[in-house]
Amino acid sequence: MAVECIALFLKRLPRDEVQRYHERYIGPCFTSDGRVDLNVAQHAVDAVATERGVATASVDQMYQPALRPLPRRRGRRILQGESRWSRNGSAGRG
Repeated sequence: MAVECIALFLKRLPRDEVQRYHERYIGPCFTSDGRVDLNVAQHAVDAVATERGVATASVDQMYQPALRPLPRRRGRRILQGESRWSRNGSAGRG
């Protein structure tokens, strides 16, 4: 699903190139269960703070909602790749 969403923004790229883009730039920022990788996020925040010459901040507070359990949908957890806004997990096509 993520690759399909990226493809909407990068329309000039064939699907296999969008897949490689996701694997290189997007995928490494998340854990295997689809949550933000807080170590990667902290590194990014630190780098931006250094570049801008400001104090860094803790990603624990920034991503507090991401640390909570996944919301339930009709008595079950929303599965990775499933949108809470679509019935069949394909946002915009259902």
